[in-house]
Amino acid sequence: MTADLDTKTGINKIVQIKPVTNQQELRCRGCAGSLSRIKRGLFVRTFLSWLPVKHYVCYRCSRKTYRLDRKA
Repeated sequence: MTADLDTKTGINKIVQIKPVTNQQELRCRGCAGSLSRIKRGLFVRTFLSWLPVKHYVCYRCSRKTYRLDRKA
């Protein structure tokens, strides 16, 4: 964040950093609510640790899902 300072009136203008356009907020497939990250289960951590999966939960409908991490 950058700010232009004016000595008489203080901060004149604040320019906010925009998020990267290709990053989209993950949505639930059931209710279209936002998803939050949670810890992976013991089985996935132990036996499938080589897979780039992430565990998400929707607090609106209590649905849990694993999604592949496309960045890895």
